[in-house]
Parts: sequence; C-alpha cells; structure tokens
Amino acid sequence: MRTTLAASGTVLLFLLFTGFFAQILGGTSPSLTMNNKGLYYGLYYSSRADSQSFVWLKEHLPKTSSVRAANFNRAAMHDPNYPFSKAGVLPLQVNANEYAYLDNAQVRTQRFYTYYDSSPLVMTFPLNYYEQTKNQVYSTSSTRVYK
Repeated sequence: MRTTLAASGTVLLFLLFTGFFAQILGGTSPSLTMNNKGLYYGLYYSSRADSQSFVWLKEHLPKTSSVRAANFNRAAMHDPNYPFSKAGVLPLQVNANEYAYLDNAQVRTQRFYTYYDSSPLVMTFPLNYYEQTKNQVYSTSSTRVYK
C-alpha cells in the first residue's frame, strides 16, 4: 500500500511538473518539452539556418564590425567570439554603421520578443522598414543580415 501510494505520488508530481496536464487540459502556452515550440524555444534552439548565418558572418564581416541581434545570447552560445555586440534590432536601436541579424521570428513571423517588468512582451516586427531602407547583405529562408 505504501509503495503504491509513493509511486503514484511520484508519477503525479512528474506529470504535473513536466507540463503534461497543461498540455492535455490546454489554457497555457505550448511547453517546450512537449512541442518543441513556444515563446522560449528560440532562446534554446539554433536552427541550421542560424548556424549557417553565424558561420557566414564570422567569415565575411570584419572583426571590428558591430552586429546587433534580437537574441545575441544564442549566437554567443554557438561561438563566444562572434562580433555580436548588442541586443536589439528595432529600427531606432540600429545605427547606419551596424549590421542587423534577423532570425526566424523576425523574418517569417515578423515578431519581436522582449521582456518588460520580467514578463514576456511580443511585438510585431517592422520587416518592411529593413527591406525599404537597409541593404540586405545575406539571406536564407529564415534569416537575414542587413546594413
């Protein structure tokens, strides 16, 4: 009886903390562990296009270049010696001498994720601004680099 109760309690806690119940019952954002998508997915997973773009940037930009990215932490995890200097790719954050690296969120879904008062904030990203006013120097199906 005790063994059954302890095992049942352990399984219940496991299902609760892994997001299984939230997945089944709904009402919450997708759990990264259950769906491989969601708000935090881009923070932990670099796609093949990201990796190819990082390699291209490292091979083709001068070492002293300033490159901005929406999530430069992901690039720094890929290689800490990347030229990414600052976060932020909104139009007022990027000056004329800097490169802007746009990832899947900005290119395909035109979204920009940030935090305000420790809460996630999702904004519509102005991709048209980059297409009309900046020079595109590199692109894949889901990433772009502008100057």
